[in-house]
Amino acid sequence: MTAGIDDQPVIVRAVMRQDDPLTVENVRYFFRYTPEARQALLARKDPQIDRVLLNENHGKEVRLPQAGSPWVPAESAEGQKIMR
Repeated sequence: MTAGIDDQPVIVRAVMRQDDPLTVENVRYFFRYTPEARQALLARKDPQIDRVLLNENHGKEVRLPQAGSPWVPAESAEGQKIMR
């Protein structure tokens, strides 16, 4: 996992959607790990931590693809709304 400018977390995944099979996929939202979750992944000694961090919303932030949209905790009400 890499960090961006000033050691800030970078986007880890872009979640795509395709409303119609004949159209191009669009980015639905981005997600990244919080600095704490990133440190846990980098320092992992328990292989189960990968599964927990990859499958749970704890330690993740999400945002809409529009420029300037804020990062919000994935487990928050706003984060859950973005991921629907």
